[in-house]
Amino acid sequence: MRRPRPRLPDAVARDVPDGDRILAFAPLRDGGWAVASRSAFLLVSADSEVVRHGWDDVEHGSWDGDAETLTIRWVDGSPDTTVAPVAPVGRAFPEAFRERVQWSVVHVERATLRPGVTAQVVIRRDDSGALGSRTTVDGGGPLNESERLAVGRLEHSARQAVGLAP
Repeated sequence: MRRPRPRLPDAVARDVPDGDRILAFAPLRDGGWAVASRSAFLLVSADSEVVRHGWDDVEHGSWDGDAETLTIRWVDGSPDTTVAPVAPVGRAFPEAFRERVQWSVVHVERATLRPGVTAQVVIRRDDSGALGSRTTVDGGGPLNESERLAVGRLEHSARQAVGLAP
């Protein structure tokens, strides 16, 4: 027997700005909603509090099909968010999430600074289409002068590749 597809409540749909388009949504186990629109990812709590995240704010999303959960890592380093839709959610929601995060990534450059220490510059597109760069360094402690210079060159190269000023 097939379960009826959930309908996004009007009160939640109203939180999507005019002119934006809802791509997918999922009711959450805690009574809230997750909404993937063209411009943003919205988390709406059971008491209708809305938190909006631009797609360029999402570093990575990881879908666990067995647990039916989405774990989101944020660009700004804030703690991961786990979204737990009411099962079964199907493929539309995780696919829309993945597609929009990938849409925001325009160009990536990586470099190994020393064993175990890597730098990455990602050029991202925000919901208005404006480009910006995000630089991260993973592993190891503080960078020495030559490593800081290498990170600067990497960012310069990535920005130049898409026509952004250094």
